[in-house]
Amino acid sequence: MNKINIGIVRLNTGEFGGIEHQINYMAAGLDKNKYRCYLITDDADCRMATEFKANGEVLELPSRSYVTAVKTIRHFCKKYSIHILQSHMLKESFYARGAKLFNPKLIHLFRVHTYINCSFIPAYKKKLYHLLSFMTDFLVDEYLPINQANYKELITCSKVSKKKTKVIHNGVRALQQKSNTQPFNYHNIAMVANFVYAKGQDIAVKAMNELLQKDKRYHLTFIGGENSANQTNKTPITDGIKKMIDDLNISEHFSFYGYADDMSTAIAPFDIIILPSYSEGTPNVLLEAMSLKKMVIASAVGGIPEFVIHGKTGFLHENKQYHELSDLIIHLQELSAAELDTIRENGYRIWQEKFSIPALCDNLSDVYDEVLK
Repeated sequence: MNKINIGIVRLNTGEFGGIEHQINYMAAGLDKNKYRCYLITDDADCRMATEFKANGEVLELPSRSYVTAVKTIRHFCKKYSIHILQSHMLKESFYARGAKLFNPKLIHLFRVHTYINCSFIPAYKKKLYHLLSFMTDFLVDEYLPINQANYKELITCSKVSKKKTKVIHNGVRALQQKSNTQPFNYHNIAMVANFVYAKGQDIAVKAMNELLQKDKRYHLTFIGGENSANQTNKTPITDGIKKMIDDLNISEHFSFYGYADDMSTAIAPFDIIILPSYSEGTPNVLLEAMSLKKMVIASAVGGIPEFVIHGKTGFLHENKQYHELSDLIIHLQELSAAELDTIRENGYRIWQEKFSIPALCDNLSDVYDEVLK
């Protein structure tokens, strides 16, 4: 049987984040007897590409120039008989749309992670991007948003047809459980996120400052690094957070772990994982934490409320409301051991049933089969 060739378009952003993980999870999880995956990127030596090579072939773009990139993608599609071109972010989707314009038989699937209504995009640009998306909608065969928030934005703002839009949740690996016989630790907390704009480290610091006014035993560890350090050795966001902590005179209550190559080891000592982001898609780290039966507290943004169900699988606070975050951390002490266990078991169950890598790959495989009929 001839294999189905899938070309995945993803530019190197300089960091190895959630989307890069998802691409590699997908390439590793799809049936290799049925599918052959190609990564089309502008840096064949980046970490994403290096890890991808274990499960597929990497094709390098010579330039990010739109005309050059589209021309090269068209060449790759012809040379490698690519059946499905899959983009993962808006810019890359326009590259794929350009390639499809000259080859209408090519199937273009837009796997929508974080879409246009991000906190860091100015309002006038959002309107422009939605208009461009609407005008070139005919160059996308199917939209595969990762959550209901993206689905609603596609339908209401970009006026995409519901008939060619289907939510397929991200999948994350099962992290290795570390044995822990200690009682629940209410005071040792971790936030797992790289230091990029809108991840909410400042909200975490403000919440900690409130907590420390009531109880000096609290300690927060930031797990994650800052991308700019890879090129310039400068870490302006990290430095800003450290200054904020120093100004509050609470530095002894914070630790900076840095990048974590082994997430299981990094978060093993913590029972509470927080993520007070300003905006999100579907953050892998919360699902990974739930696969380890950790208690998660996060902001109610993006796709987070689809799996962090308040009081059932974790807890939610309103965006940027650090008072609510600190109150929720204190609230955990009011719960019985049985209640804590139930919430963590529920979180584990929702990850296992809806957000595992096998579930992701089964759902994608169904879509591939459908569009190629």
